[in-house]
Amino acid sequence: MADHHISRKELKHDKIKETLEHGAEAVISHGQFAGILVAVVLAVAIGYGGWHFYIDRQTAQASLAFDQAMKAYQGRIGPPNPADPGEATYADERARSQDAFNKFSKVAGSYPSTNPGKLARYYAALCLEDLDRQNQALEELKKISGSSDKELAAMAQYQMAVIFCAHRKAGRCRQTASRPGGQAERAGAASAGAVGACRRSPQLQS
Repeated sequence: MADHHISRKELKHDKIKETLEHGAEAVISHGQFAGILVAVVLAVAIGYGGWHFYIDRQTAQASLAFDQAMKAYQGRIGPPNPADPGEATYADERARSQDAFNKFSKVAGSYPSTNPGKLARYYAALCLEDLDRQNQALEELKKISGSSDKELAAMAQYQMAVIFCAHRKAGRCRQTASRPGGQAERAGAASAGAVGACRRSPQLQS
């Protein structure tokens, strides 16, 4: 049986063939990885765009609902105006406050993550105050005062000070407004004015 000797030429040819095969495999593998990466990036981009579209749509709807609630909040007491049939009118202030509270509460509950929804929650608390439901108003305002929205938190803290002053709780009023690190410090001069009014009010002197 004759021995089969591989010539140098054949050996070189096999090495070139093997190198080309490995190169082709690497290109295919790289192409598959690149394709997967592109697909992932596209999926993330589509998801991000879809989420923003959803948030923008929710915010737009919340703004419309908030505007309707604000119309109720600013509604006129008295008979309907024939010249403006779209104007909100109420028999008395309590009816107006109740309707506004219902509308603001619905906005806050339906769109809690939007700015109009968060602001609606604050106005719902104001309506509770107007309805003489101070304890519930204070409870809601206290929750809002812990919000990450510093401006809204300061507004809630200021309104809490106003309610305490109105109910002759001067000591609690001063404590709330001067709490170390509290939200009232961010309310600025407005909160300080409320505390000053609380201290100056002759009704609060025992």
